[in-house]
Amino acid sequence: MSLSEDKMAQIKRKLNASTKMKSKGKSKSSHSLGSPSSTKPRPRARLAPNELKWKAVNTSSFSGIDGGGGMMMLEELDDVDIEWDEGEGGSRVARFVATEGKKKKEKGKGKGKEKAVEDVTEINDDIDEEQEQENVADEEEEVTDEADEEEEESPDFAALAQEDMNDEDDEDHEDDGDEGEVEEEPLFDDALLPEWKDITLHTLLKKAFLATGYVKPTDIQKRAIPAGLSGRDVVGVAETGSGKTLAYSLPILSHLLRKPVPASKKRKLSGLILCPTRELALQVVDHLNALLKHTVSTTEDDEEEKEGTSSKSKGPPRISVGSVVGGLSAQKQKRILDRGCDILVATPGRLWDLIKADDDLASGIRTLRFLVIDEADRMIENGHFAELENIVRLTQRSEAATQGPDDDDPVFAQMSTLLEDSKARDDMQTFVFSATLSKDLQQNLKRRHQSGGRKKGKRSSTLEDLVDKLDFRDPKPEVIDLSPEGGVVSTLRESMIECVVSDKDLYLYYFLLRYPGRSLVFVGSIDGIRRLIPLFTLLQLPIFPLHSQLQQKQRLKNLDRFKSTKNGILIATDVAARGLDIPQVDHVIHFNLPRTADAYIHRSGRTARAKNEGFALQLCSPEDKGVQRALMKSLGRTHELPELPIESGFLPSLRERIRIAREIEKAEHTQQKSTHDKNWLIETAELMDLDIDPDLLSDQDDQDPDLPYTKKQKTKKGAKRVDVRGLKDELRGLLSEKLLARGVSARYPTSGSKIIVDDLLRETGHATLLGAGTKKAYDEVQSSKGKRKLGQKRGGAAAGLVNKKKKI
Repeated sequence: MSLSEDKMAQIKRKLNASTKMKSKGKSKSSHSLGSPSSTKPRPRARLAPNELKWKAVNTSSFSGIDGGGGMMMLEELDDVDIEWDEGEGGSRVARFVATEGKKKKEKGKGKGKEKAVEDVTEINDDIDEEQEQENVADEEEEVTDEADEEEEESPDFAALAQEDMNDEDDEDHEDDGDEGEVEEEPLFDDALLPEWKDITLHTLLKKAFLATGYVKPTDIQKRAIPAGLSGRDVVGVAETGSGKTLAYSLPILSHLLRKPVPASKKRKLSGLILCPTRELALQVVDHLNALLKHTVSTTEDDEEEKEGTSSKSKGPPRISVGSVVGGLSAQKQKRILDRGCDILVATPGRLWDLIKADDDLASGIRTLRFLVIDEADRMIENGHFAELENIVRLTQRSEAATQGPDDDDPVFAQMSTLLEDSKARDDMQTFVFSATLSKDLQQNLKRRHQSGGRKKGKRSSTLEDLVDKLDFRDPKPEVIDLSPEGGVVSTLRESMIECVVSDKDLYLYYFLLRYPGRSLVFVGSIDGIRRLIPLFTLLQLPIFPLHSQLQQKQRLKNLDRFKSTKNGILIATDVAARGLDIPQVDHVIHFNLPRTADAYIHRSGRTARAKNEGFALQLCSPEDKGVQRALMKSLGRTHELPELPIESGFLPSLRERIRIAREIEKAEHTQQKSTHDKNWLIETAELMDLDIDPDLLSDQDDQDPDLPYTKKQKTKKGAKRVDVRGLKDELRGLLSEKLLARGVSARYPTSGSKIIVDDLLRETGHATLLGAGTKKAYDEVQSSKGKRKLGQKRGGAAAGLVNKKKKI
């Protein structure tokens, strides 16, 4: 078989053009020959198995699949299809082919490859036309030539696929470059911030302080930041609202700003901050991003001024901060970790779940530069200690490694073998901060390296064991104790109201009306929140719940609503007791007293933050007196708290409102429960394919006389169906009325024992309770000096004086 000389010359020219195009890597426009055979499907590149770009899949990320489950390896492919060819005897053989819609890395290369494919197709079409025109009789030679042509085409496609692999490898090696150049630190006039002059932070941080008006460091920051900048390990104890977040984060940020700019897009993990609650972790992220926002904007403005241009395109951030908390999408958090971040803020539970499924994350934590444990005393409670201990063990050096609770776990054992090659850093810094740490723990930290450990026979606390497992690189950690006397800050005033348990709702309602402001109410259980929320919602108060059984999005939404409402009320469990920096919380109310002194300190610390005034109230029933005395003794108090003065003239009207609201809530709860039970019965019957007797769904009490005798349920005498609509109308009328103090006449405002006409004209009186005082709760309470001692009954001082006189 032979081809015409003109056609062969045309084929050679096209082959040479495609070869030159591939060698230069340039894209050129291709022209179609418009032959009749152009409608045929284009040949697709067949790939050998060793040419495929296999990607290993971490089997530990799949439930039920592990290293010992019989699967040696799991890999996956992209941009590859399978075609089936018919073999001898009707068998089918699978062939790997490249997909037609594969995206190219570069525009020029993509067009060049498309041109190469089209050229090969055109050549094949031309050969087919020439063969048809010549009508070659020898079919065996024709088949042989076609096979030879296919063999010539295949290496071209394989070379294209190999080019893709080489290009990606080159890009990966370019991204794997270590680090770029160190950015020059801009000049800063220390006279603008004289209080920060002696602290050698990066000047971009000082410029951010100037932009945000943060002109003076707190006491804990003055001592902790220099120690952190010098490479010391720090254990800090300071009052709530004293700025502990910046005390441990500023040394980390300053270190990262002075490092070379990372050349790769994926950041290496440098700092890990562990927090006990989700809300606290997200709050730390917000604080860091708010500070970095001014830092990055300052840098970009300076560069634009030098270049005289402004670019809208934004690259990766100079310092990246990520968060890993429970209650949110684990897949989204996994993508954040895959992209990489400089600082990771996490809760122990979710972080440990991700570590078990991600070996790269475990290796990154093992080579940390900074480890921070915020609210350390809380981290060992509520089941956090097991996950925290496992995470801490990843940061230990080999000589300091200890036995952990999950060593028998096959996942942890597999992780241990993977981390044998990675080595923990000798220069890792550890920061431990809280508002409450035991004095014994601080003494043990100072003496641990002198005495060589604890004495035999002395039982250690869980927190001491945790600190022993932290593997401080510093032989003598810097211990800073700035905890206030009595446990609470000096700008906080405390008071109490003694009442019976059934009247706690009444006095809470009175306090919220009498002293308007942003109030945080702590209760002892989630059931207590579920009882109070509908009650005070009926009383038309802006109240929001916060507890652990709410979805994370709902918790964050309630927090935002509480922050944005001027007189908002947040009723919460101890989930909100730690670390939350909610601006301008005026009152903290202990509806149920906490069982521990540190919980009381952290609860009360939600107010009176950053040297502002604050007020804490205890609602104490006779059953709570024993707990209160033990609580005050733990705080080193010797006298009872002062009582808050109550204007009793308003109580009868408030009591009537609460009574009606309770009846409405009880009736609605009963109706909801009955509806829920009926719906459950209907759904269960449908699933079991059963018919329900209509009498079971009827509310009538009359029994069918033909039915067997059944004992009637006891019902209260005189029980009537509650008119919920009528009760709501009655409550709505009471809420629309103004509450009057004793001695105030609504008909004659210029007469009576209390004249309020001047306050009404000047609009200086109380907005809700006419005739009530306008003092703040903080001003109503005086110092507790001169009050009765703890455990002393009323009038006990006078009785003691009489006894002394008799003895004399």
